[in-house]
Amino acid sequence: MFRVHLANDHGGFLLRDIVIDWANSRGYQLIDHGNAKLDNTDNDFEYARLALDGFSQDLESGLKSRAILICTSGIAMAIQANRLSGIRAVLPINPEHAKTSREHNDCNVLALGGKFHSPGQTREILDIWFDTDYLSLARYNYRNHALDD
Repeated sequence: MFRVHLANDHGGFLLRDIVIDWANSRGYQLIDHGNAKLDNTDNDFEYARLALDGFSQDLESGLKSRAILICTSGIAMAIQANRLSGIRAVLPINPEHAKTSREHNDCNVLALGGKFHSPGQTREILDIWFDTDYLSLARYNYRNHALDD
C-alpha cells in the first residue's frame, strides 16, 4: 500500500481536508502529522519535521511513500524538506510543473501553499504528481545523483 505523510500548519489548514479526502479516495495509507485544528500560533517546521522523519524512515525501509507539506506559501516547507538527504521537494506552480518534477527530478515531497493553490488546482496537482513516474533517462539520473553527493 502506498503511504502518504501529511503535514500542515494553520496556513495549510484549508487544503488539509482536500488532501485527506483525495488520499482516502485513492486508497492510500495517510499518516497525518499536521495540525488538525486552526491555530495561528503554530509553527510549520514542527509539523514538517514529523512528516519528514516518518517519510525518511520509509525511504530507508524501501516502502513506497511520499510526503505532502502545506503551509501558507509552501516555501518554508519546501526549504526545510530540501535540507535533508534523499529528499527532493517541489513547490509546483501548476499541474504541468508538478508532472515535470516527477519525470525529470524524481521529486518525492510535494509542498503546497494554502494561499496560492486552490482546492481544484490542488486536486489536479495531486493527481498528476502521484500518477507520473520518473523517466530515468541517463541525463536525469546523472543530474539527480550529482545532487545527492
